[in-house]
Amino acid sequence: MTGDNHYDFIICGQGIAGTLLAWNLLESGKRVLIIDEENVTSSSRVAAGIVIPVTGRRIVKTWMAEECLKEALLTYSALEKLTGESFYKELPVLELLNSVKQKNDWQERITDENISAYVNDIVGRDEIPTGIEAKSGGVKLKSCYWLDTKKFLAAVRKYFIAENILVSERFDINDAVVTQDLITCKNYTASKIIFCTGYKKISDWFEDVPFQFSKGEILTIKCEGLTEEYIINNGIFMLPIGNHHFKVGSTYEWKNLDCAPTISGKEKLIADLKTFLNFSFEVTNHEASVRPTIKERRPVIGLHPIAKNIGIMNGLGTKGVLLAPWLSKHFSQHLVAGNSLNEEVDVNRFLFPRKI
Repeated sequence: MTGDNHYDFIICGQGIAGTLLAWNLLESGKRVLIIDEENVTSSSRVAAGIVIPVTGRRIVKTWMAEECLKEALLTYSALEKLTGESFYKELPVLELLNSVKQKNDWQERITDENISAYVNDIVGRDEIPTGIEAKSGGVKLKSCYWLDTKKFLAAVRKYFIAENILVSERFDINDAVVTQDLITCKNYTASKIIFCTGYKKISDWFEDVPFQFSKGEILTIKCEGLTEEYIINNGIFMLPIGNHHFKVGSTYEWKNLDCAPTISGKEKLIADLKTFLNFSFEVTNHEASVRPTIKERRPVIGLHPIAKNIGIMNGLGTKGVLLAPWLSKHFSQHLVAGNSLNEEVDVNRFLFPRKI
């Protein structure tokens, strides 16, 4: 079955993963349709969009940091040019140090060139910006970025709609009828369907993937007088978004997996913020979403070993903004040219050829 309603790929979900996979496939000359319901809360839309190549209590470099940083800059810059919008910018991080041990740990770690490549300076307490408390100073990190996720997704969505690439419809997993050669979904057909649905209902074909979803809450505050030169990180982050406003987050909850902001989440973030912020502030917004994460912290991409016309790109978690450009290009090259997938992200590490 071919015609105007037949596509090479149907992509379910226009979060960061679905958006970038669609764009890469389009760049490869493929016919793509995205199905995504408008104005639905998703982790991509709520996400702070921070890119930090060195993170964690153990002070480790993010997986594939060099490759992903390079691809992210190329991809987001190309999409800024395509849409005529600006949504990706470099923004250094100031990691606060609250003990001599923390400072010593950083000084030891920067002897590793893999870490020192992303460290601009270790500064004393007297060099911390006014209004911020850090007993042992701080670490200034470079090669850090901010993607304004709401602006990014809205700008690319507008382009996709104008080009008849996206339909704003609710997708139900039961809408897809799968045969050996064809996917039928509502009034559309495709050779393959790729699920980029985040925490929402995952196709039963991928039920063996060990997802471990977590709910996160983020505040937006207004704080006069505080520097907007850095993203400040102290267990929680303070991200300057302009006009004296900052995003503050995030919490982690593994049981009540919904997108409803909670009083307890708000109170925790405010309490954590007051441990290092000495300026008064006003909470202007409060959001929540569910992160699509996987227990062993690597995302999944690939096609099912039996139903080879059904694929997935998911589980990007808190590193999605950094990982998605490289992953989507890597997956696209697999889908279009048959290139092998990196074993660390291949969904088939969790799946086995069997009758389903």
